[in-house]
Amino acid sequence: MKRYYILVLILSLLISCGGGGGGASSSKGEKSFVKITLGGSEKPFIGSNQGSGFRGSSIPPEISKISFTISASDMTTVNKDVLIAGQSSITETFSIQNGDDRHFLCEAKNSSGTVLYKGESTADLDGTPVTLDITMVAQSTGTTTTTTTTTDTTTTTDTTAPTVSANSPASSATGVAITTSITATFSETMDSSTITTTTFTLSNGGSVAGTVTYSGTTATFTPSSNLSYSTTYTATLTTGVKDSAGNAMAANYTWQFTTTTSEIPTGLMGGSIQSTALNLTSANAAVTTFAGSAGTTGSTDATGTVARFKYPYSITTDGTNLFVADTSNHTIRKIVISTGVVTTIAGTAGSSGSTDATGTSAKFNYPYGITTDGTNLFVADTSNHTIRKIVISTGVVTTIAGTAGSSGSTDDTGTSARFNYPYGITTDGTNLFVADTYNHTIRKIVISTGVVTTIAGSAGVYGSTDGTGTAALFNSPHGITTDGTNLFVADMGNSTIRKIVISTGVVTTIAGSAGAYGSTDGTGSAARFSSGSPCGITTDGTNLFVTDMDNHTIRKIVLSTAVVTTIAGSAGVYGSTDDTGTAARFYYPASITTDGTNLFVADTYNHTIRKIQ
Repeated sequence: MKRYYILVLILSLLISCGGGGGGASSSKGEKSFVKITLGGSEKPFIGSNQGSGFRGSSIPPEISKISFTISASDMTTVNKDVLIAGQSSITETFSIQNGDDRHFLCEAKNSSGTVLYKGESTADLDGTPVTLDITMVAQSTGTTTTTTTTTDTTTTTDTTAPTVSANSPASSATGVAITTSITATFSETMDSSTITTTTFTLSNGGSVAGTVTYSGTTATFTPSSNLSYSTTYTATLTTGVKDSAGNAMAANYTWQFTTTTSEIPTGLMGGSIQSTALNLTSANAAVTTFAGSAGTTGSTDATGTVARFKYPYSITTDGTNLFVADTSNHTIRKIVISTGVVTTIAGTAGSSGSTDATGTSAKFNYPYGITTDGTNLFVADTSNHTIRKIVISTGVVTTIAGTAGSSGSTDDTGTSARFNYPYGITTDGTNLFVADTYNHTIRKIVISTGVVTTIAGSAGVYGSTDGTGTAALFNSPHGITTDGTNLFVADMGNSTIRKIVISTGVVTTIAGSAGAYGSTDGTGSAARFSSGSPCGITTDGTNLFVTDMDNHTIRKIVLSTAVVTTIAGSAGVYGSTDDTGTAARFYYPASITTDGTNLFVADTYNHTIRKIQ
């Protein structure tokens, strides 16, 4: 079984000291001291230089040796092996020649010399202090088995009638988008000439105009115009459809589905329902576990606490369903609010990648952010540096901005744009807004065109300045939401909540004080959030609700007054207790949303989804 185990290497590259003297030489020495620390950390984030995975583990027990290789075209390669005998962490120091493009490679090996985890990064050394993060990623250790097959050359005649093995939308599906296409997948290769608008039809009491295409083993009926709302449609494949051997279907195949009642659910904005102010306080906020089981990881699709998650990091809702970015499973999950039924709608647990496809054939790479406009899901596919779109009714996944494996800060259109570990995403229905975390910026994507621009912050420059547009500065912004007029940002590295007026780009700090940490309930800048927090944010239109991650609490901010209170959890105390207000416990809760009646929390380190009502 393939395992994924993520560690973070923190490399502190320090200025070389002058001979025998005090501080770093202003003329810069020929070499820099490189201090490498591996393992031993328990907190999940590093702030402005956070790695793409979780930290929180000692060196795995199966590791017996760590090999370091530091190289560049203009220097002698430095190699060093460190034996591991049960240590939870190690620290090694190197003296490395200054210059550009120093390549740092770390390989963690078992007693047989097999590389189980590997991480690498590149840095320029000039005597100036630098901090790099390297994410250690599990390497495949599977074996290849060779088999011999015997070919039977006996010729047989195919007389089997073809069948339909799958169809979309599913039979009896409801809430289907009016823009959907209808597909049928056959059990074998078909004669495409027999699949036409005569043999593959759609009706709603009358014939629906459209075109029919065939590829692989799948036929697609594409309506000429949008379907009607709140309408039941019947799709039919007739016996005129034949396979490549000339065999006709044994009988007509039909199924029905019903379209959505409206394009946008009432009150849906910013990935939550904002039609009703939630009257939640520490005296009445009842916390329960809605899905998943505390302390148990997995990927099981099931109902409620029988289902399993693995570090779920982000959550959104259309008012009927919850959608979860199940980060370490590399999947997108759906939870029916009325029943608690959990299903995987895109990606395959344990399999990372960047493939655009349908449902579980698509691949993600540590997706950390998710939002919805009611018809589509939009995902911040963090370690791919991309923004992905999922059509809810079909599960079709496409990349709408950025290119997998290519980080940067370029403003451009679609896949020509670049992002650098985007963590947060929200939408006003027309645009997407992205917390481009490692760029310390807020980006805008016009959904209809894919045009990407930077609306606040300056790429590569972190700070806490309030200002307009690129004159404002952020420090590792994570969660982001909108009420349609303003954006609200959980500025994690500053431990503050920021507001951006969408029409003007004016940025202000509405709660917390940059560089001041704690858990104080107060008004505006007198309130405090933990270092490395806050993380997730949502709004009901009247209040903001924030996951104060490192405090293990849920905070409420009244928008009109900026009064901050703690409504659930107790600062500095983690756990999984279901209870009311401050008697409840969370374990690094990362994200939050509301369906207009309740709050739902991605309780990341408990591997659960919690409900507050």
